[in-house]
Amino acid sequence: MIQKYGSKVKLVENRRNLGFGSANDRGAKHAKGKYLMFLNSDTIVPKNTFSEIIKFLDQNEEVGLLSPKLVNNDKDHSLQLGSFGKFSTPWRILFRSSRKQPPLNSKGSFTKVDWVSGAAMVIRHNLFTELKGFDENIFLYFEDEDLCRRANSYDFDTVVLNNSEIVHLNGQSTNSKKRTNYYDQSQDYFIDKYFGVIWAFIIHIMRIPYRLMK
Repeated sequence: MIQKYGSKVKLVENRRNLGFGSANDRGAKHAKGKYLMFLNSDTIVPKNTFSEIIKFLDQNEEVGLLSPKLVNNDKDHSLQLGSFGKFSTPWRILFRSSRKQPPLNSKGSFTKVDWVSGAAMVIRHNLFTELKGFDENIFLYFEDEDLCRRANSYDFDTVVLNNSEIVHLNGQSTNSKKRTNYYDQSQDYFIDKYFGVIWAFIIHIMRIPYRLMK
């Protein structure tokens, strides 16, 4: 990458795996642009995607956070489940609907949502700075919704671009058992942070039989 793009790219190396939020926070400190994009390595980005995003944000100052549609690497490029949605609540988590997503607006160029996935998230640099970045207590999972929740207190919209797509290979390089452990730990922290320790304990206990059955 450095050989190809030279001074246009600044490589920030970490000696160990810091987790999604911490690693991106360190990269963001070196960024100087008007917008920040957090993009997973397991993505395929079509030509002109970045220029389309910049143009949209320049023309829609009320939007603070966005993501293109994340699609699967299949024949139909089907919409990837769990790539955006409504904010989680204890009830949605208990009934396993917290990561379900509403339908996209078929008549417009974008759809307003509560949160978007960190796999391909764009945020205004000044808003990210105001929020002090990602919550570094979260190693992996829920850091995207946490950031969007905090951004929600500012007068900005969060949207999905209906006409822009990025293919997400969905973490094929990550061990599934590790993913489950990270998810459970992050969910416990997230629930405790926003709904209190009692709800976190209830959901933790109710999760145990489900994990034992898998």
